[in-house]
Amino acid sequence: MPPEHPDATFLALPASLRTKIDRAFENAVSGPSSSGLSRTKAKQRAVPEGGFVLPEDDEPAPGGFLLDDAPGGFIPEAGPSAGGFLPDDTAGGFIVEDEDVEDSNDKPTHITLSQIPAALQMLDLPPDDDEILAVFKNAASGWSGGRGGAENEESVSRKDWRAVCAVLLEAEGEGGDLDEAGEDENEDELMEEFRADSTEESESDATSDEYVEEPVQKTRKRSAAASRKSTPKRKTRRRASPSDTSEDEDEEQEQPLTARQKRECLKSFALFFPDLAGEADEDAVKGKRLGIRELTKAAGALKEKVKAEEMIEMLEAFSTTPDKTMGLADFERMMVSTKMA
Repeated sequence: MPPEHPDATFLALPASLRTKIDRAFENAVSGPSSSGLSRTKAKQRAVPEGGFVLPEDDEPAPGGFLLDDAPGGFIPEAGPSAGGFLPDDTAGGFIVEDEDVEDSNDKPTHITLSQIPAALQMLDLPPDDDEILAVFKNAASGWSGGRGGAENEESVSRKDWRAVCAVLLEAEGEGGDLDEAGEDENEDELMEEFRADSTEESESDATSDEYVEEPVQKTRKRSAAASRKSTPKRKTRRRASPSDTSEDEDEEQEQPLTARQKRECLKSFALFFPDLAGEADEDAVKGKRLGIRELTKAAGALKEKVKAEEMIEMLEAFSTTPDKTMGLADFERMMVSTKMA
């Protein structure tokens, strides 16, 4: 298939922004379970002939040091053409040509619709915006069973992904968001942590212990004040166990929120408190606690039936206080964990 050429809107973006768009695409597609899959299949499929065993078609050659009817010597005058360690017409070697071709095309070309919210979040774009997701769903029509996803799951090509993201990021740039310049480092950190998490989940527990051991040893050499900062790294080591889901949430909480995520969370949290007049500032909202009473009022205003058990379960999952209520920080962690911000 000939390579797809990006459109003019994507090429007009700065080189660093184009790299971020491609990096988010590749990190979202290459999950922890996809690495090494194509190589394993290629190794199982390619069984080259050769070695020291002769094919069954060749007839056995007379051997030994004493020939039956030939006069003397150890070398027969005219024997059959069998023998030796290298068969004439057998394949061999340790390099399979098809595997090399597969490796050269290992770069993902499509992303499934289920992987798009995670990729959008790495670009600091709303991962649950209905209009944005509808654009990608429309672009995915006609494609199914894309590379890197499940069968019959719609996927978007890299060219369409670049085009949509270029328009979205260009529109944000024209809006004059002054906080974007300070968010570049946070975005790079999020992408690096996403890549590190994928590597840790695909490795065994022993490998994960070796991976975290080096930062822990360095931490011991620091001062007593700096050693307190090593607690998140020790949590990362325990989080390598697949069954420990509660520490996955702690890891997401430690990731710094971008300015856009903070604004979205503040705005959504303030909606639960109608007594906050006008634009609520962060100081006023920080003093509020979200409990089952506020959730019940919000459900009644939206005319939705939500069971009390479901409300309590949500509060227990994200609350960090004994009274099972959520402050602004708990609410921010919930919004990021559920990809609503």
